[in-house]
Amino acid sequence: MKTISLIILIISISILSFMIGYLSSNLLEKNITGETIKESPNVYTYTKAVCNQNSCLDVLVECNNKEVISIKPVSNISRINSPKIENNESFCSQ
Repeated sequence: MKTISLIILIISISILSFMIGYLSSNLLEKNITGETIKESPNVYTYTKAVCNQNSCLDVLVECNNKEVISIKPVSNISRINSPKIENNESFCSQ
């Protein structure tokens, strides 16, 4: 009886270790973050103050290469005394 229990235990441990090894190697190969970076290496974001006359608005600009994906405000409009007009001809020229 002890021999049969020992054989079943050895077979169970062997199957379990094989399954753990197989699953862990598949999970390590397909790293979610790594795959995401490979697909879109040219996507980046930055913040910029967009000013007009004496008011400015901070925006979050998201680009893919030189194409604008989105522009979202990240603050309220600020009033300034000495305006600094920026040249906003291209948001994604970096």
